Amino acid sequence: MAACGRYGFVAQDAVTDAISEAADGPHVSAPVLVGSAKEHTSDSSTLVFPLTVPPGVDRFLIVSISIGSACTDTTVATVTGVTFADVSLTPIEMITGTPCSAKATRSEQWQLVAPAMGTNNVRISLSEPGLTVHGGALLFTGVDQTIPVRASMTGRGGSRAATVAVPSAVGDLVVSSVGQGDSIIGTGTGQAPAFLQNSSADNTLDNSAASTAPGVAPTTALDWIFGSTDEWQMIAASLRPPDGTSP
Repeated sequence: MAACGRYGFVAQDAVTDAISEAADGPHVSAPVLVGSAKEHTSDSSTLVFPLTVPPGVDRFLIVSISIGSACTDTTVATVTGVTFADVSLTPIEMITGTPCSAKATRSEQWQLVAPAMGTNNVRISLSEPGLTVHGGALLFTGVDQTIPVRASMTGRGGSRAATVAVPSAVGDLVVSSVGQGDSIIGTGTGQAPAFLQNSSADNTLDNSAASTAPGVAPTTALDWIFGSTDEWQMIAASLRPPDGTSP
């Protein structure tokens, strides 16, 4: 039977929700991936590709970058800037080096709060031409606009599978971006693919992909499976909802 308040009946669902909230805390809606785009090139210091941003509340953009090298290389190009609609993004995380070369091969994630709606270009600029350059853009809604990223972690290796765990919380959405030298087959269980672009097995990172997974506490692990043993780099970042707890 529904509970009766001073001014009439209160729906039983509302009573149940209130009891649940008192016991477990307020309900947290996780961020949502609402769009993506990708592109790659060779021997270039610039990568440009379009992304369409639909209307949405608390928009957030991540751009992932993978710069491939040969294992004999001792240096790799740096990322000098990333823009969307001519607005500069800021870095989230980066990693250089793999087991075959400690200073070559680079992966990065960059961020932009409240990207402009409509279709505009993502532009990635490098200090010099990269052997291969992969870029991916991931658009989210429902992300905290003050502290969008709770935490980020990196990993590298030379194997047929990759795993990186990042500090996270219930209500977060964890984002993984990966580059690998042979081919990328797919994600581990519980992850949703965001994009996949396999190009070649010619150098360390000429294949890239991204995925998402619901956050759990205290950490969330994300996995990738590759076509063969080869060099890889991976970055994972946990995105906070607007009412998420502080890092």
